Amino acid sequence: MDVMSLANPDVLIMSNLSLNPTFSPDNMLSEVCNMVISTVKLGGNVLVPCHASGVVLGLLEWLVENLTKSNLSDVPIFIVSPVADAAIAHPDIYGEWLNETKRSKIYIPELPFKHAQLIKSKRIFHFSNVADGMREVYKTPCIVFAGHPSLRCGDAVQFARKMAG
Repeated sequence: MDVMSLANPDVLIMSNLSLNPTFSPDNMLSEVCNMVISTVKLGGNVLVPCHASGVVLGLLEWLVENLTKSNLSDVPIFIVSPVADAAIAHPDIYGEWLNETKRSKIYIPELPFKHAQLIKSKRIFHFSNVADGMREVYKTPCIVFAGHPSLRCGDAVQFARKMAG
């Protein structure tokens, strides 16, 4: 491939880039779920430093399904983000961005994601920040999705310190 044509561009738009194009996302999700389940079974807490987004909702579904299969359905899952409410509401509204399986559920009276049911059943809790009533429902072991992915700012920093002891 001639890379000289890429030298000094005004704009460069790239897509479908992957360091590991041979790895299946399903296999990676399964591996993450197995690590989370192992940690929780040993009484540990899990912190997932991330931004609240549709990808997180997909991971939540995998986690809840695997936690249930492992008889760990009492483990609370927390989403802590200033945009948690919007991130949870938008995937059900903007169906054109969903994958094919989820998109097909838009045309039947069923929500594409299970998170609304999981919130109602108190399996998943979401807060705009740590001080937003989380103290009343927090218990361990637990799984916490909180930003920032760098672990240098945001609520993830507090959780990392708290979980470290």
